[in-house]
Amino acid sequence: MIPRLLVFILVERHLPGITPDQLGAAPCRAKNVTAEMTSQSKPVRYLRSTFVPSEERSFCLFDASSEQDVKEANERAGIPLIRIIEVKQSLPTMLSSAAESLPFASVLVSASASWWSRSAP
Repeated sequence: MIPRLLVFILVERHLPGITPDQLGAAPCRAKNVTAEMTSQSKPVRYLRSTFVPSEERSFCLFDASSEQDVKEANERAGIPLIRIIEVKQSLPTMLSSAAESLPFASVLVSASASWWSRSAP
């Protein structure tokens, strides 16, 4: 089985002293702003975040055609960032080919990838 590579945009944040309420509100702001941008013909989707408390860092995954669009989304949402980088995620072929035929395939594939990576021995 040859893995497929999916391209996403990863945002790294340093969030010293962030409260649980602030941490919970940030994804809501990101979702609202990216939905607004998408409705304005700038497709950007916020997918998920991972917070590392011991390092006060957050890693947020976006589906977008450019790093600039992701930067704009974060600026509009008022969420600080350190850097924006393109990342690639590999999936087993059977997961990626099954998801490609469905609407919003990259979200499904991304969710499948998360499940697969947690489920793999």
